[in-house]
Amino acid sequence: MKQRSGALADYGQAITLDPKNAWAYTNRGILHREMKRYGQALADYEQAIAIDSRQWQAWTNKGLLLCETNRSAEGLRALRRALSLAPDRHKSQLAAEIKRRQSKR
Repeated sequence: MKQRSGALADYGQAITLDPKNAWAYTNRGILHREMKRYGQALADYEQAIAIDSRQWQAWTNKGLLLCETNRSAEGLRALRRALSLAPDRHKSQLAAEIKRRQSKR
């Protein structure tokens, strides 16, 4: 937990230095999600997307979070958006994740 707190502080500092750093928001959101701080994670993913709407990793993480918090319809929309933006080498993995999530509905 101490390492995550340090990493959160580091990402916060990176964001302070460069508020348009979408990667810092995405990565900080991942840490928040791992710490079960879902509201903060979602806010970070949404900020990353606002900065760079083509960042498929932010869309992926947003979609997974929404699915995990019983917002499956929204989550699947975000995952489909990620699929449309992802490089080819990641498309099959994302497609499988969408199919798996759809079968749980």
